[in-house]
Amino acid sequence: KMALRGDLETTRNRADPSAAKAWCDFVSGTTTIDKSLNMGSITDNGTGDITLSYINHFDSTNYIFNGSTYINTSSASTHQLNDIDAAGGRLAGSIRVESFLTNTSNNRFNFEGYQANALFHGDLA
Repeated sequence: KMALRGDLETTRNRADPSAAKAWCDFVSGTTTIDKSLNMGSITDNGTGDITLSYINHFDSTNYIFNGSTYINTSSASTHQLNDIDAAGGRLAGSIRVESFLTNTSNNRFNFEGYQANALFHGDLA
């Protein structure tokens, strides 16, 4: 019965233009997805370099990605999750993202080990 309910939810979300088509919650630097919708896997490409793959692909590379991170620290560093704007960084079936921080001296470096969230909107294939 749960599979049927899941199928209905997927069908409704697929048709609703305002609904997120995929999202995931994970710890950067791991390949474990804590919670998700339409996320198939995480590939760790190196420090702060992550590929997120979808179960149901988008119909093109024209979809919206929004990433956020959280780290429990009192530092004034800025932590971010951005898509990598490079050849092959964004595909219909996956997206390559980087997690990094910028410290108070404006030094930027890839960073892992904190909670990250990714949210995707667009048309599925």
